[in-house]
Amino acid sequence: MSTETNTDFRDPTIIRKEIDEDDRYWKDLTPKERDQIEFKFRRALMQLVIRFPFFGFMATRLANDKVWIKSEQQLKNYGKFKTMATDGKRIYIWPQYVLYNDVQSTMGTIMHELLHVMLLHISRGVGYNQELANVAMDYVVNMMVNDFAREIAGRRRNDILDENTYRAMPWYVATPPGYYDERFRDPKTGDPMMWEQVYNIILKEQNPETQKRLNQGAGISDATDGQGLQGSGGNGSMHDSHDFWNPNKRPSDEDGNTNTDKFDPAGAREMVREAHVQATQSKMRGKLPGSMERLINEWLHPPLPWQRLVQNYLKPAQGDYGYVPGDYRFEEPIPWFQPEHQLRYIIVSIDTSGSMSDQEVGSAISQARHLLKGFPNVKGILCQCDAEVSYWDDIKEIYKIDRRSGNGGTSFLPPFQKIIDEGLINEVDLHIYFTDGYGYFPDEHWLKDKKVPFDTLWVITNNDVQVPEGRQNKWTRLNPLVAVER
Repeated sequence: MSTETNTDFRDPTIIRKEIDEDDRYWKDLTPKERDQIEFKFRRALMQLVIRFPFFGFMATRLANDKVWIKSEQQLKNYGKFKTMATDGKRIYIWPQYVLYNDVQSTMGTIMHELLHVMLLHISRGVGYNQELANVAMDYVVNMMVNDFAREIAGRRRNDILDENTYRAMPWYVATPPGYYDERFRDPKTGDPMMWEQVYNIILKEQNPETQKRLNQGAGISDATDGQGLQGSGGNGSMHDSHDFWNPNKRPSDEDGNTNTDKFDPAGAREMVREAHVQATQSKMRGKLPGSMERLINEWLHPPLPWQRLVQNYLKPAQGDYGYVPGDYRFEEPIPWFQPEHQLRYIIVSIDTSGSMSDQEVGSAISQARHLLKGFPNVKGILCQCDAEVSYWDDIKEIYKIDRRSGNGGTSFLPPFQKIIDEGLINEVDLHIYFTDGYGYFPDEHWLKDKKVPFDTLWVITNNDVQVPEGRQNKWTRLNPLVAVER
């Protein structure tokens, strides 16, 4: 599908200045300006629906209850508002934001709001400084919006965002002035980092006194004595408003009604699921970037909660101390310095016997990648095994694997024997084994005879197999429909 060239592009910093300086309300706008605002917003929605149905269906759902800020009375619980925002059910729009921006930028902002909903940002951030969390979330979302657009336009995701690039993109978030920094990419995958990672990087760039104030809940201006954040956090501005995530700060609609409902993650998840079904079944399939397909699939079939599953096997990292945000459930959320913990050495074994489908093997590989994202410094081995070990290499090599190794009979014992033969038996903190469970699980007598000291976490891909027993056997189940990361 060809991408239209944006002939209406103007300097985004000038546009932002024009929007900020225009304090008129709806009644003060000319009829021509009002018509232009409504036309451009409808066109942005229609382009999403026709060309990118997944986004279009979600955007239309939110836009069904859109709130135009047309009068000062609507902002009785809020001060100045000159952009867009969402609370998960509605989109709030300052009319001049659409008036001064082009259609592609308007589409980009709608995408920005959709991603906040998809990623459940509206309900996250408890225990973090909310203003700093807002900055970190915007860094991530802006990168994602522009990465998707560049992928569709046939550009590399880290191409410089200049005027010529913007003109070729189906939508975009202008950066500057929006927050954006190429530093905040995962060095292994090239994807934007999680906002929590960005948050911690920015926090560590601040001096100790600023860190302390931020962790006690002070606003950025107060915490920095009006000087702003140091490092990357000072380069940019918020693209939208997150204040409306608080039910007590939302504007009313033109009839004086205010949505005071708390954000509903289950409702957001259902909206994404419905949009995915409709886009899949639609004759207007449109074009969806591959990275967005992966995000949708991972969102609909989330990875296992690895942090929780392996927390009992974490050990202190020598000499490293982390700065932990205060817990806002307490009256005084005092920050703490505490030793950082890590997963030091693991073995990840994947059953590649004939009873394991390609989807199950692919899902196991995907889950192992998620594990590495949570513990990027971990060392260990990735093993693929049917009746014998067919693959044995450094676990970091999992990012290069795109197919299974082996398709024969089943035995769960070879990885254990390989660990013993390689002299790793006392190095391993945890052994994680992905399997459909059709095989012989090593019992306590076998483990004792072989002097195996570590636990094995069995990740079983069906509901029929009896859970293995034994003190050193832990288990969980993996839905075999979990999306495969390709």
